[in-house]
Amino acid sequence: MNMQSIFHRYLAFIAALSLMTALSGQSIMEFIGEWTGTESLFSQVETYDSKDILVNIADGGDREGFLIYESSSTVIYNEELSWAYHYFSYDKDEIQVLFLRRFITPIGVLGSQELRYSILEWTGNSMVLNHVSHDGDLTHKMTLNRAALDVDHMQPGLLSLKANYPNPFNPVTTITVESENESFGDLSIFNLQGQWVRTLYSGSFHPGQSTYRWHGIDHRGNPVSSGTYLYRLRVNGRVISRKMVLFK
Repeated sequence: MNMQSIFHRYLAFIAALSLMTALSGQSIMEFIGEWTGTESLFSQVETYDSKDILVNIADGGDREGFLIYESSSTVIYNEELSWAYHYFSYDKDEIQVLFLRRFITPIGVLGSQELRYSILEWTGNSMVLNHVSHDGDLTHKMTLNRAALDVDHMQPGLLSLKANYPNPFNPVTTITVESENESFGDLSIFNLQGQWVRTLYSGSFHPGQSTYRWHGIDHRGNPVSSGTYLYRLRVNGRVISRKMVLFK
């Protein structure tokens, strides 16, 4: 082994040691925030470099040890299933983060694709993540910086999506949103296949309770069929969804 190889191995060892030190005692909660940066993808289907990306990681969901996230990257996020929680986790033993991208299985059941990313760099306000598929045919790299958060993001306060009434309903039901702080977001309806049906409201939610009515019609003004639907509240990176049944 020549001196150049020894030197490169030494540098790699120092870099790995520095990363382990930076991540020592790291909590999953320290990943919460809005991250912006670029992504690069190399695969047999598609390839691009330095594409702008947004990843918003927030507290929420119903799985212990996981956070939820949204992203502009189609590699890790399925916008058609934005009503469903996409989960994020941190594996400190492997120095990796996990993105659980949602999809609908051939039999119509909601599933998750686990994508593991090695943490190549971490400073607390920036990180570099890299994923290589098991067959080696796909490589996805994200270089992210933490965006500055406003007061509402830092202190989101109470946010509640009440059960609709009546449920089941025909022909109209009422949905109530309760917010402690002034916040911005949307309230939308989806079917169980993850297809967007209608947005009931998009804009500012004022402190207190606000009510919205759905008359069982889609965004084109056409009546929808009987069945189970999801109504999803998305505010400041937090997502809450519930089910309701239209019975005709």
